[in-house]
Amino acid sequence: MTGCREATVETGDAPSFIAAYKKNRMRFRLQYYRTVPLILLPAFICMGFTRNACGDPRTATGKAPALSAAGLPDTIRKDGITLVFADGSAGMDVRQKQELIRTFFRNYPLFIKTFNPKAARTVHFKIDSGYTGVAYADAGKGSVCYSAGYLRKHPQDVDVVTHEIMHIIQNYPSGPGWITEGIADYVRHVYGVNNAAAGWALRSPRPETSYTNGYGDAARFFVWLELRVKKGIVKKLNAAMRSGRYTDRFWIKETHKDIDSLWADYMLQPEL
Repeated sequence: MTGCREATVETGDAPSFIAAYKKNRMRFRLQYYRTVPLILLPAFICMGFTRNACGDPRTATGKAPALSAAGLPDTIRKDGITLVFADGSAGMDVRQKQELIRTFFRNYPLFIKTFNPKAARTVHFKIDSGYTGVAYADAGKGSVCYSAGYLRKHPQDVDVVTHEIMHIIQNYPSGPGWITEGIADYVRHVYGVNNAAAGWALRSPRPETSYTNGYGDAARFFVWLELRVKKGIVKKLNAAMRSGRYTDRFWIKETHKDIDSLWADYMLQPEL
């Protein structure tokens, strides 16, 4: 051990041996407590935290450490918003996890400001190895479940977060599902941080396409409405859905045309 000499005594009678032993033992103790805390303090600090506070939280293999048997989640707080992140998989890549968290904190506060100032300030993420879909949100509980298998196969698709957290922002009491999913994909198109790398984009409509399909088909229609018909209409549509007072008369009030007429116009000239 650095800074400590080996305690040695010469053989002889018992009293002299004992006196030498005590003297050297005291010297060892003094030198030990002077040096060890300074040498090992960083290691003790690292071992004292469940999260790695001393650099990149990876094992020697380069992989993110698995959760404890209890499955304790990470809790991240920033500017009054809390994300509780529970990884129920065998351990996802730490960089991918950081990107999901970064996407959340980039977009969720912006969505609160833009679409719903009363939205939940605490959100729960769960990575589920048993779920075989992509992801789903429970807006009432402020939670999102992500498929561990999907994330493993699509590491660039961090904007699945952008889509799902918009559902928490929406938390609509009622209304057509195609609008709900259409707005979520519209938001992903406008605010997404990595869509191109993930190979995600809104596609031009095919002859059989309908706005009632929701998702990307409705989202691109909303983009067209914003550009060609009335800027700000998506925010108004979101507000109508959140209030629970949406009806098809919304379109006549805002554009002087019904939804089917607007769709027909879109299909004739769908260019953005």
